Amino acid sequence: MSSITRPVVAIAGATGHLGKHITTAFLSSTFQDKFSEIILLSRKESCLFQPSSSQSGVKLTARRYNENNLEEALQGIQILVNAIGPTGHDFKTKIAAALPQTDIRVYFPSEFGVDHYGHDFVQ
Repeated sequence: MSSITRPVVAIAGATGHLGKHITTAFLSSTFQDKFSEIILLSRKESCLFQPSSSQSGVKLTARRYNENNLEEALQGIQILVNAIGPTGHDFKTKIAAALPQTDIRVYFPSEFGVDHYGHDFVQ
């Protein structure tokens, strides 16, 4: 019988407005036993949630990341939720480009603030 390992999920933009709400949802009783660790990714110096074990029992850590350490910051993560707002459009593109060099298997891209004029859809 094989044991099932709970995945590690990370939230990019965890300290932003939307990211705070997503983090709160992931820490709720509905999801607390679904992940082995929740990693809060932030480009800011400080993070509202302090790294530790959360009240829900899931391991909660924070990582500071920037465009120069993306591959390193995304290591060990299987699921990435992108909550970066519209001012981070170039940074979102750099995250997507770094994904093939990571362990990420499921990526939820940010729809918030996406420049759809950059897509070449046939009209």
